[in-house]
Amino acid sequence: MDAVQKREETSQTGTHTQPGGGGGSGEQPSSHPELRGMSYDEQLAAVTPAAEAASAPTFERWVQAGLNAAQDASLAVTGKLDKATRSATRAFQKKAKRLQVDGIVGVKTTAALEKATATTAPSLREADAAKSEADEEAPEEQADTGAATVAEKPAVRVDGANAAAKAPGGPTTDAATTTEAPPEPAPAEALPKGLTEALVAAAISWAEGQGYAPEAIGALQAKIGAARTGVYDRNTVVAVYKVQSDGGKVTKVSTPGKANTAFFHKRGLIAFKKAKAVAAPELDALKAAHSGGFPLGVWTNYKTKNGDNIEIEKRAGDWGKAVNAVGVSGGAVTMGFATPITTIEEVVQVVQTVHASLLAKWKATDPKNPDGTPATELPEHLKVRNLALFSHGMEYGLSLNAKGAYKDGLQSGAGGYESNVKSFAKAIAGATTKDLGVQLFACNAGRDIKLLEERTKKAGGDKKKGRDAASYREWTEHDENKRRGDGSFADELNQALEGEGKESSVFAHLTAGHTTENFAARAYGKAAEGVKDTDRKDDETGGGAHMFDVLYTSDYINTQLGRLLPKLPADDAAVRGKARTGLRERMWSHYKDSISSEHKRKESEKRFGEPIGRLMFMNPEAAKKLLQGDFATWLPKHLGDFATTYKKYRA
Repeated sequence: MDAVQKREETSQTGTHTQPGGGGGSGEQPSSHPELRGMSYDEQLAAVTPAAEAASAPTFERWVQAGLNAAQDASLAVTGKLDKATRSATRAFQKKAKRLQVDGIVGVKTTAALEKATATTAPSLREADAAKSEADEEAPEEQADTGAATVAEKPAVRVDGANAAAKAPGGPTTDAATTTEAPPEPAPAEALPKGLTEALVAAAISWAEGQGYAPEAIGALQAKIGAARTGVYDRNTVVAVYKVQSDGGKVTKVSTPGKANTAFFHKRGLIAFKKAKAVAAPELDALKAAHSGGFPLGVWTNYKTKNGDNIEIEKRAGDWGKAVNAVGVSGGAVTMGFATPITTIEEVVQVVQTVHASLLAKWKATDPKNPDGTPATELPEHLKVRNLALFSHGMEYGLSLNAKGAYKDGLQSGAGGYESNVKSFAKAIAGATTKDLGVQLFACNAGRDIKLLEERTKKAGGDKKKGRDAASYREWTEHDENKRRGDGSFADELNQALEGEGKESSVFAHLTAGHTTENFAARAYGKAAEGVKDTDRKDDETGGGAHMFDVLYTSDYINTQLGRLLPKLPADDAAVRGKARTGLRERMWSHYKDSISSEHKRKESEKRFGEPIGRLMFMNPEAAKKLLQGDFATWLPKHLGDFATTYKKYRA
């Protein structure tokens, strides 16, 4: 258990609450000695006629409701005679006197309980009806949130008679006359041990101060089994507390009912706050700059200011200016920069704040559909089309937080935490275009996990040697149209976005290297759909495609081969294959030179107007056009022995 878990869930006692056994006692009806040692559910099955069994109410619920009314026991009305119910029964027996204090509700105890609650307790049948009604009306998410609710002062049966006798299966005494009183509203659910109404109120007040977005609260409620209302309410507090106390096994909870950031993160959730509209640029200007949707980027403002962290900030700044990115600064949506963040929550909040602000400004223009009706759906050009994330990265996520902890960033299972990738995809879905591109300007996020595991195993389990060997392969391997990287962080992120209805593309680096100018890179999703790996058979577009294959396609290689060597014999597959391989190797050299070498050159010596590594993630088609156009100029000076070997086949 790590430090966060220790803060969140503390001091377990090992005490387990078990279902009660409520067996017989000296009070048990003499006509049914076989009931001794049975639970009350078993007793009901034994004494209830078969024809009535299906509709028979549960006696235990009447007992629990009666104990609550008689002595404010605060029992959960679950229908299970558990340890708490037996303890409350013993307390009642002791107080009533003349009863055997054994925690078992036999005939005498039942009569005494009925008498004590003659004006407050529901009858057995009424308690059962209330439970059934609550079950029918409660959403599915409530299944794990606690006990059913029964009326506090509903219709009752009086005159000291045994009300339970009126329902099949209850312990029997002489029949009695009955009267009924009008029902009153049902009370709130009984609280679990250790949680009080004061603590519930404190937790609700605390949550209001956190400002969690309704979507974040709704996701939390769905995860922990509370009714999904989007409001941090009493049921949510109870459900959170039950998780914190591990069903009663943890007796001391430091923040009862309060789902802090660590609570969210551990469960694959993001505790983002509700977005508020702020000042925004003119919509016409935004549309003119970005007609199909705009770029938005964030960079991690790490607490430690070392060279690598400063480099991330610098590259993000260059990117923001170059693409005229939209961001949030000084309480307004502005353009021309990337936004610094210190938590994963802020990433979502930046996206949603921009969206809320543009939506508010757009609605103020009274937009209309073509048929004249009010428009409600924000146009695509007012949504994020490219989302760039500048951060440190690994094959399991990005450390998008100031402390650099992967488990508190955007991750697919770091530090034993549940993946929050689906939560992230859902949170940004409404603010992004259908063809969203995500640029992971981070190390390792597209790394082939299978290759890493294989190399580590081959190295005898030495993780460093295994990673070094895998990295060498990632840097050098460029077999044509071989798709890899299944299960990487980038792959999981793209699948999550597709799950939200996106035709997305995710771009990622395979190794540790330059923030943007790293040629070891893959594309996942739509941008890679043209690269098909026939060796994968029915999964030929699974995993990701190397950016080299995306930019230097098989068709392009064939076209250039025909242009350079028009006299190659059409019927000699061996010669053609060898020549084609040689040409593709020249293209590989050109690809690496255009990225890794290019960014080190003086400005006056550079061949391209912008860094290719950065451009190929943002706009692969534009990068492809530049590279293929430059190759014809670059190749003559870099033919090497290719020129002499295939001289006779040239024009």
